Amino acid sequence: MFRWYGLVGMTMIFLTYIINILGILPPHTSTTAIFVTGYLLFFDAIDYNINKTSILHKAAKKHSIIFWMLLAGILTGYVMEFFGRSVAGLWTIESAPNYIEIFPSILFGYGLPIMMYYSCYRVFLSSIGKKTGQFGVKIAGKRMERWLMKDAGFAGATLIVIPVLLMPAIEYFDPISKGFVFAFTLLGMWFLLEYVEYKRHERTLLMDILEGKWLQPTAIAISAVVTGLVWEAANLLKPSWTYMNLPLMELQMAGVPLAVLVGWIPLYIIYLSFYRVIIKGRDKLW
Repeated sequence: MFRWYGLVGMTMIFLTYIINILGILPPHTSTTAIFVTGYLLFFDAIDYNINKTSILHKAAKKHSIIFWMLLAGILTGYVMEFFGRSVAGLWTIESAPNYIEIFPSILFGYGLPIMMYYSCYRVFLSSIGKKTGQFGVKIAGKRMERWLMKDAGFAGATLIVIPVLLMPAIEYFDPISKGFVFAFTLLGMWFLLEYVEYKRHERTLLMDILEGKWLQPTAIAISAVVTGLVWEAANLLKPSWTYMNLPLMELQMAGVPLAVLVGWIPLYIIYLSFYRVIIKGRDKLW
């Protein structure tokens, strides 16, 4: 049976659209909190219905899960805002407070969403997996895999340092170049997290990709596009953030630039990788 709070979540998602259409709540943090909470409740209920467990039920038994997940999301949020907004200038927000005043937006826009990303991904992973099973083409052998994983940490650190070194000149970059600078940051974060997972003897997404297990990245891509489309579409009704300097901005889906939807995929990967770094692999992720 579908958990009752899933219906509450669905109602909150629709309420976000209504609020944005009518312009009832001025502070964007308020509508963001409503949407994220609703999205989490909705997909957590489906996850529990499919897998007989969910992140909220785990957190009810072990409260520290919420703390560590929120901390991971908040840290990711500050990195994203600094490199994506302040350095690369790829978006602006409704107001431009300093990095202390922006904390409520970081909490509800980046911290809490880590739980909804996890729930949404698990739903699509289970649903797709039941129909297709595992699929893919093996890319590398074990020796090459070990070599790549051992160097992932160095590669990640290097990719994060590059945007910092380019900061003095980035205002002269064209939109595509700015996009690449931010991509270096995202890729660097992922590689660093991959390395930590590897050192903790955990399965990693990169290992699955190399071994031809492509169900997981497929579920990530679908989850990211669905989440991005639903959330970004709600924002279009009453913009709390606006994108700029993105390549191919004219290519859109339901008014949302395709470049934005594609950008949601690495965001999902980073959040899920962060989850595996802080939570031992007792549940199905990769």
